Amino acid sequence: MLNTKNEVSPIHAAPRPGNMAHVKRSRAVGIASLLLVMLGASMLFSGCIDDEKSFVIMSAIPPNDDCTMSINGYYVSEGLLDLNFYSAIGHPEIPPSYYGIFQLNNYFINTADKDSGLIDANRINLERFEVTYSWVKGEEIVQQPGNENLAFLAESPAMVVPVSGFIPSASAADKPGRLPVAGLIIAPDQGSVLLDIQSGEELSLVLGVHLKAFGTTAGGKAVESNEFVFPVYFCRGCHACPTDTTYIACLPGQDNFTCEEDSGN
Repeated sequence: MLNTKNEVSPIHAAPRPGNMAHVKRSRAVGIASLLLVMLGASMLFSGCIDDEKSFVIMSAIPPNDDCTMSINGYYVSEGLLDLNFYSAIGHPEIPPSYYGIFQLNNYFINTADKDSGLIDANRINLERFEVTYSWVKGEEIVQQPGNENLAFLAESPAMVVPVSGFIPSASAADKPGRLPVAGLIIAPDQGSVLLDIQSGEELSLVLGVHLKAFGTTAGGKAVESNEFVFPVYFCRGCHACPTDTTYIACLPGQDNFTCEEDSGN
């Protein structure tokens, strides 16, 4: 923290030769202190704050039982995507995709002041996710001839995912504002590439989804979150249900599902 209280002794009379060095040093200290104050003010008004510690993607979270989303104390450590789900139900033209739900925390302190009429300048208007990929497992498979599309997936530019919502500011340092946000983190274009995974190799590959969130505070400061890496595993046919049962899932083809017996059976 910068100390903005700088006390420089005033010079009340012309210096005598024996005091010249002391005066030059005092002026140098005064100038240096002034520069530090100006730098601190510049950082304050330009919003030069460590966003990655104040605007944070905390975790992936599961949907509620009724398929709504809220912050309920649960989290998801990894994702699972069935590459054959849509072809198995008669729609091979639909490529796989993956929706993620994430908890975002805002640690910027609330600046509202009812007495003076100041609004809270630190709530965040969420604007987008930016998504890139890496192969966190199975890189040696991806680099084999014939898997060029899979290798290119990890080298492609960031995918922009528009999202929206206001994340309230923190009421205290240990009480951040929180918001659950859903986004399509593996879109059909990327899902079409994943269909190039050879049968039998899906269990040896794990895709790292690198996620950053971007927004603007109510005070006009652009903010950027930390980078959150979410691993997605693959299977083929793992989201299939036996005959005479109904497939139930909030997000078909990914993560958790149940097979319920048809009524009357």
